[in-house]
Amino acid sequence: LFDQTSWIFSEESGVSTLGSYNDFRFSVSRNTNTNPNNIAIVGSGKYGFSMSPSKAYRNFNPEKSDIDVVIVSEEIFYKMWREIREAIYAGYSEMQKHSNEVILRFLVLKSEDKYSTKYLRETARLIKGLSAELNKSTRISNPFKFRIYANWSDVELYHARGVNQLKANKH
Repeated sequence: LFDQTSWIFSEESGVSTLGSYNDFRFSVSRNTNTNPNNIAIVGSGKYGFSMSPSKAYRNFNPEKSDIDVVIVSEEIFYKMWREIREAIYAGYSEMQKHSNEVILRFLVLKSEDKYSTKYLRETARLIKGLSAELNKSTRISNPFKFRIYANWSDVELYHARGVNQLKANKH
């Protein structure tokens, strides 16, 4: 699941990308102050087809598919988690939308400035800017979706669960 390759950066994808998968990982790592080894593309951008049990091997769609990016950073994850928790305690009920993510031990910030704390707004802006930079630097026009995990074991657990569900469904 987490080797050093990505379908979207391969010739077989038919997508005319700039740079390499490693260039991509280094760009994300520079912008998030994380180690490039803690960055990975997953899902249809990784394989050319979806590994989500609800999408059951659906091929990558150049017009509709997003690029799922994993960022493993204990520091970012727990800082976001604390900020979300404090916002909920302060009465910002819209932050409850993150509760399922927290249980599965990842967080996804949308690229919007509707967050109640300065840190979350700045992080959402960073993600929006990073997405735009990656669209330009890689020539990949698909949107990027970033999932921030505290550690690799949480990433592996989440994705292994999906693979096991696919195997059980025998699609």
